[in-house]
Amino acid sequence: RPSTCVYNNVLDGFANASGRARGYGKKAESLLYAMEERFLSGDTDVKPSLVTYNIVLKALSRSSEKWAPQQADAILSRMEEFYEAGDEGIRPDAVSYGSVIRAYASARKKGNRSIRRAEEVLQRQIAVFKAGHTAAKPNRIVFSTVINSLAKKFSPESATKACSLLEEMEALRDFAGNDGDLEPDTRAYNCVLKILSKNQAHENAIKAEELVSRMEQSAVARPDLTTYNTLINAWSHSVSKEISSQKAVSILQKLETLYMKTGDINMKPDRISYNSVIKALARSMDDGAALKAEEYLNHMKTAYDNGDINMAPDCRTFVSCINAWANSDDAQAGGRAEMILEEQWELYEQTGNDDVKPDFITYTAVMKAWVNSGNDNTTARVNSLLDDMLSRYEGGDSSLRPSRPTYDILRQAFASDEEALLTRMDEIRERVA
Repeated sequence: RPSTCVYNNVLDGFANASGRARGYGKKAESLLYAMEERFLSGDTDVKPSLVTYNIVLKALSRSSEKWAPQQADAILSRMEEFYEAGDEGIRPDAVSYGSVIRAYASARKKGNRSIRRAEEVLQRQIAVFKAGHTAAKPNRIVFSTVINSLAKKFSPESATKACSLLEEMEALRDFAGNDGDLEPDTRAYNCVLKILSKNQAHENAIKAEELVSRMEQSAVARPDLTTYNTLINAWSHSVSKEISSQKAVSILQKLETLYMKTGDINMKPDRISYNSVIKALARSMDDGAALKAEEYLNHMKTAYDNGDINMAPDCRTFVSCINAWANSDDAQAGGRAEMILEEQWELYEQTGNDDVKPDFITYTAVMKAWVNSGNDNTTARVNSLLDDMLSRYEGGDSSLRPSRPTYDILRQAFASDEEALLTRMDEIRERVA
């Protein structure tokens, strides 16, 4: 007759298949229930063990079925109840809690409830470990799993929660006697930095800078290119426009110096580095920010022409550079922006790379640059750009269909001639219908 060992082997096959095909999580759960029923009926040879439950939890954690996290959580609760009723052999351990946390963190429909449940299960695990159950000790991987789930479903509270979890990991490390398994590593720090970079609050950029300083002093969590790129991005999003671009440029220069000194290719600034700095410059009120942004764009183009594919400018690069001119209030902003658009088309035609192809956002940014420049021929240039957009759209380029931001800029461009605006709007509706 089948024994617990035989059942476990079958369940392990289900668990391994669960990540590749639907239905195996359910099969593992059903087989577990069948084992429980046979055991309760008196067949002691098939008593589910801790290994049995953990295999089923692994199968559910890998399942793409939307109900899997809740089922995994229910099984974990049953294991806790069995233990409290006197079955010490089924007391959940770190594998049990980690599987349920992963199930919630990787839920197909990852809403705030799934993230909250992942946090709650981690807190249960921490409480059990602190109460003396050493086999339930969390590690940096499970903490990083929860932190990373916060990054995927961002909310204003995510940054606070992520920082708290990082601090809790460090406190638990000290509680466990400086346990290396609980020492935050680069991945854990980078997850927190990613969340901080998504929020515009000035204090989040400051906090990100503090964390990177701690990483630079760490023997385990050494900063990598992702670390510095994320820090640049945090400053590029900051509401503190007075210093954000200066901070971003300073970090990029630090990266460039580090690469020059060490020759470490893994620390070489890439397109992400420069794009974030150009974006920060575009939001800056600093004199010369647009020229600096264009200088970085030209540097990227030269590096790419020389064979560095990691420096290939994309549409974001060009749009940010154009926005830098649009926000400069410089009299030559419109002309410079339009020149950059022409360069973008040239690069697209040379490479055929869709990532660099201008779209309606690009054209709208150039129109904005003309409007903000206060130039006498602004209306004529905006008209010309609009005609180019519409012609290309009619030629099959759906990415150049005028959108609401385009219409908003047109209203500004034709602010002194309402009749001309209405005529142009009617023409657009006819051509894009």
